[in-house]
Amino acid sequence: MLKGSFTELWNKAMIYTGSGWLVLVCMIWLSGHFRDSGEQIVFVSVLAAGYVAVYVLGFYIKHRHSEKTAKL
Repeated sequence: MLKGSFTELWNKAMIYTGSGWLVLVCMIWLSGHFRDSGEQIVFVSVLAAGYVAVYVLGFYIKHRHSEKTAKL
């Protein structure tokens, strides 16, 4: 069983997963597939928004789970 608070474990998971994604993003970035700066901005914007959305969604799911277990 995992030990620690949800927040601590979630932050660790996001850091380790984020660093792995960063390596993949750098590989894509350096591959030369982007033709202009507009494509680069869209790429970085979508990735950053997605990462933040997944991070926040974890806490939303925890909140919903806490509410359901409190009702029982």
